[in-house]
Amino acid sequence: MNSIDIIKYTSKDGREHQGKALDEKNGYTVIDCETCGFNHIIPLPVQSELDEFYKDDFYIQKTKYISNADKDSDWLEMQYKDYYQILGNHLPDDSRKILEIGSGPGHFLKCGKELGWDVVGFEPSKHAYENSKLLEVEVINLPFNYEESSKYGKFDAIFLRNVVEHITDPVGLIDDIRRSLKVGGLLLIIAPNDYNPLQNMLKSKLGFEPYWVVPPEHINYFNFDSMKNLLNKLNFEILETSSTFPMEFFLLSGKNYIGNDKLGRECHEMRKRFEFNCDSNYLDIFYKFLAENEMGREFIIIGKKIR
Repeated sequence: MNSIDIIKYTSKDGREHQGKALDEKNGYTVIDCETCGFNHIIPLPVQSELDEFYKDDFYIQKTKYISNADKDSDWLEMQYKDYYQILGNHLPDDSRKILEIGSGPGHFLKCGKELGWDVVGFEPSKHAYENSKLLEVEVINLPFNYEESSKYGKFDAIFLRNVVEHITDPVGLIDDIRRSLKVGGLLLIIAPNDYNPLQNMLKSKLGFEPYWVVPPEHINYFNFDSMKNLLNKLNFEILETSSTFPMEFFLLSGKNYIGNDKLGRECHEMRKRFEFNCDSNYLDIFYKFLAENEMGREFIIIGKKIR
């Protein structure tokens, strides 16, 4: 594939897309879409087919996801408490109504409920939804949609992690999120920080294939700039940015965990120990520094609805 190829594409819903081809995998091409302002694959999958996949098959394929979440419960709870603290810092004391989109097995909602938040989630997977019921948190077993969420009124905050990369219309999703928030309400979004400087270094200097490109499961490939630009266009003010641990550090250090689940888990445990052993204030400074330089495996962005 010629890296300067410009591809034009019309999706089945009539939307026009145009951009430079970045990578090809599994019959899909990642383009730097000038129309959308972010990288995504073409052809775009059919959303109804994706909805069926996430309803029935996603967590079945990821057989270790929930069991690993249980193993990581202390580490995840530390993160979740930080996220609730950050949101609380930007909200009045009496504004504690939160929606999670893609709530998975329900651990984030459980943490929020224990902290006194009014919590509700949307989760399409039947398997994950059943786990949420065991945690006694309110979850709707559907993909998020504005009409259904409006039955619960407006929210003070909405949280989504590892969702926006999976959908065919992230612009429509975030616009519906904006409609679901009170004026001044917060969106905390976490997603893979793809085509980041360390990944590009692995590709150009060490010959790594773009392992982060996994279509059709991952449709969109956002980074700090493209997500901030999208949020600004949709009337969000960016309040804070941070990041998660740059797992690329391990790859650059010679620990190639790609395709090696055992080594991947070992690297993950090292990342956990690093975070447990760091003073929380310095850890916050570290991750905000990485975000300023567009590094980190995931971006963390908090936006405020301004109108």
